[in-house]
Amino acid sequence: MLTKFLIFVLIDLQKMATLKFLVQSIGKNKNIYIRLSIDRNNVFKRKTNFAINSADWNHKSGFPYTRTESLKNLKTDLGKLKTNIEERYNKSVSKGAFISGQWLQDQINNT
Repeated sequence: MLTKFLIFVLIDLQKMATLKFLVQSIGKNKNIYIRLSIDRNNVFKRKTNFAINSADWNHKSGFPYTRTESLKNLKTDLGKLKTNIEERYNKSVSKGAFISGQWLQDQINNT
């Protein structure tokens, strides 16, 4: 019984986070947001430094369509941002850091 409890505690400490990019409105030059979802009660959304024409955004994949070279580059840049935030999240959680919306904004600004 104690073993099951210890396993549960270890799993609970390392929560998986989900990152998703979104465009909230329709039109040209719309901001791309990133949403960090840790659990039901901890969901943070912040504006990235990227913008796109909403017609070029694939809402299912959460990335731009790759119709042009600039859209391919944007998709690559967003992928790098996502990877960097995931790596920093894992390091921060392992150190016991408090994850918040401000933490997410700091990661965006430092990329």
